[in-house]
Amino acid sequence: MGLVEKISLIVLVLFGSFILWAFVQFGGSISDSIFPELFGFTLEGVFLVILFGWYQKKVSQKNLLDYKTALRTALRGQLAIFFQWSVPLTSSIEYLDALTSPAAVSQLIEEVEKAAKLPGVQPDFLKSFAERELPAIRAMLPTAAQISPNHLMHWNLIVNNLQGIVDSEKDEETFRALVNFLDFVRRFDEEEINA
Repeated sequence: MGLVEKISLIVLVLFGSFILWAFVQFGGSISDSIFPELFGFTLEGVFLVILFGWYQKKVSQKNLLDYKTALRTALRGQLAIFFQWSVPLTSSIEYLDALTSPAAVSQLIEEVEKAAKLPGVQPDFLKSFAERELPAIRAMLPTAAQISPNHLMHWNLIVNNLQGIVDSEKDEETFRALVNFLDFVRRFDEEEINA
């Protein structure tokens, strides 16, 4: 519940308490007094504030989930293009399948670390792809910021590791940045949304 809802509830409860106190103090009767009507209005207000606060929280949670899904879909789409252009790993892992869940990304990270490089993927190709995609991924930082500070941190580390791929001078640096990049993609996916 947000600050506005809390303040509204406090004001309504205080107002209702005052109305009830005044009704009792002045010996008001139910038939010829406005006090019962005001007290009923206060109770309705409290109910509506709680109801709309709950609805607002649900809508906000759905919007945050939609933002995360949009970021994940955009990133997965770009990675899918990259992996379709590259030669697959020697194992049974399908790249596109590896992009569907954090567990599959973890398996892909292990595969890359075992191989120490991606067979058939030239570091120059990886660098040029990362350089081409870096502005689009960086442009999504404000969307990640709307989800949560942790999502922003992970997305920023995704961007930094893409920049690391671009700036790397040795093949080992390129693939280390790729492993870190995939690790932060996994962490972004695993991060919970708390609204």
